[in-house]
Amino acid sequence: QAACELFKELYLSMKKTPMPSTVDLDIAFAIDMTGSMSPYISAAVDTTKSLICGNTSVLTKLTKKFPEIDFNLRTAVLAYRDIDDAENQFQQSLWKECHFTKDVPSAINFIQCSTKTPSGGKDIAEDHLGAIKHCTDWNGPEDWQAPIKFIVMLTDAPAHGLVPQSSKHIPNADNYGIRHPQGLTPEAVIGELFL
Repeated sequence: QAACELFKELYLSMKKTPMPSTVDLDIAFAIDMTGSMSPYISAAVDTTKSLICGNTSVLTKLTKKFPEIDFNLRTAVLAYRDIDDAENQFQQSLWKECHFTKDVPSAINFIQCSTKTPSGGKDIAEDHLGAIKHCTDWNGPEDWQAPIKFIVMLTDAPAHGLVPQSSKHIPNADNYGIRHPQGLTPEAVIGELFL
């Protein structure tokens, strides 16, 4: 719903100026692949697929809402685990030196292959800040080129440092509740999204 309102606002602001004939969008999916996602990973994959193809896709809905505009969608995928999963923490899409692709079947195939075996995550909280930072750090010549950019995160747990007070008594709730090992903070990571 928020995305629809954002596009509506964008559309209305564009009506004041000449309407573009094409609009490019980059969407990166950050999918939590820790062990606790095992019961939910199928739903996460289905949700991701429904957003990039078929009648419920972002492109289908935008095209219906704004038929005079040709929308071009590029998709990237980051399957991520927790901090302590070290070298297994990140698995990312990469097509010819670019993390994004217009090839929907290839993106879906990567999503399905990279989400087959959820594992890791030694506490309840997960490294969402690290995943967002990893996505925003993609800096290939063709990465993040669209004027409209999204990161969609699919997870079942709070971020390190953001575990609700009512859950902090649970053993292994958050091994990094005081400080992220890389010094990441929500303010700094989210701030990078607006640069």
